[in-house]
Amino acid sequence: MAKGTAQNGRAIIKNASRWKHRILIGIPSLGTVRFEWHNAFCSSVIPMNWSSATTVQPVPCIGVMNYHVAEAQNLIVKTVLEGNWEWLLLIEDDVVIPPNIFCKMMKWIEKEKWPVVSGLYHLKSEPPEPMTFRGRGNGVFNGWKMGDTVWCDGVPTGCLLISRKLLQVCWDASPEIALKRLGMDGASHEIITREVFVTKREAGINPETGGYYRKMGTSDLEWCDRILDHGLLKEAGFKEAARKKYPFPVDTSIACGHIDLSSGRIY
Repeated sequence: MAKGTAQNGRAIIKNASRWKHRILIGIPSLGTVRFEWHNAFCSSVIPMNWSSATTVQPVPCIGVMNYHVAEAQNLIVKTVLEGNWEWLLLIEDDVVIPPNIFCKMMKWIEKEKWPVVSGLYHLKSEPPEPMTFRGRGNGVFNGWKMGDTVWCDGVPTGCLLISRKLLQVCWDASPEIALKRLGMDGASHEIITREVFVTKREAGINPETGGYYRKMGTSDLEWCDRILDHGLLKEAGFKEAARKKYPFPVDTSIACGHIDLSSGRIY
């Protein structure tokens, strides 16, 4: 609905309905990004009839700086849920997105069928390996062609679309944590969020062998394992995804670059 206000014989028509909070862009960052990253982000094509909250950024955006990755992700999830956003798109500050990313992701959003969709990018390695995972401890999953949808049970968070419904279920099942933030007054303040994402670091002695072990993981695969192990896809209402062995699609037509912040090399 719209309403008009007469001024000097002319009518100004304003939209009186609520704007949709369709998608929030979450960017964990240390505060320094490459120009290539900034240029790619600001040059993204906006789908027809999308609204924009500012004149600088193409869509509403939150950047979280100077936290560990999992902590930053948890603050972003808090913002998504408090703002009643329908989708979260995580973009890390070393992942260079393609210009058609929002048009591509919009097709997945319109389906509302799969709660997690990843773009494609590669490890900073020689040769660069795609971050497509089936199983753990067996390397990357290959055997597909560019443009395919690759179904995985593990996806990275560098370019990741997540449904609010799934985030809400994860949030409800997660413990509260307190993080520090620097206020405008320069003083340290506490902010309460929940540990939806966690980076596990474990070390100790194996009681059976007596040997030392060390386990180091990343927040992305840890989160994927938690979703599958605890049946959170079904709980969030995504029954078809819950029935799949590999429920997380990687859209390889969303081809991102993984940029080295010091050299500028893009993998």
